[in-house]
Amino acid sequence: MEQVFRNDYLKIEVDQQSSIFYWEWSKETYRMSEEDFLSYSNKILGFVLQYSCKYGVENAIDFRFIISPDIQKMIAQQVIEKGRGRFKRLAHVVSSDFVSKLSVEQLWKEYERYNFQEKYFSDVEEAMTWVLEEQ
Repeated sequence: MEQVFRNDYLKIEVDQQSSIFYWEWSKETYRMSEEDFLSYSNKILGFVLQYSCKYGVENAIDFRFIISPDIQKMIAQQVIEKGRGRFKRLAHVVSSDFVSKLSVEQLWKEYERYNFQEKYFSDVEEAMTWVLEEQ
């Protein structure tokens, strides 16, 4: 995996050979503002569009930002809609923390009707194995 972005909140890596786009949220996300979350979500989209990978893996185990319904709508309109159809498979690795997990799941729930397979995991290795099963 090649690291293409990193800061206190987010790390983005790409494996072009396996066509995997991986992003990982840090525990520091509890300090993010809504504007920060929108900005970093758009940054993820920019890299998704740039690298055109078939598979996405979001590691949100340490994600601590609470996504409000208003932000969910904005992310849906500004980010997810623009990235629609980019991944064949999208794996979410989520925390066992109920609030964080629910926040991530609610964000993506509206988009399960799009033409990609999506699954939730508690382990990054399992998620990677699943996205690569199709190859």
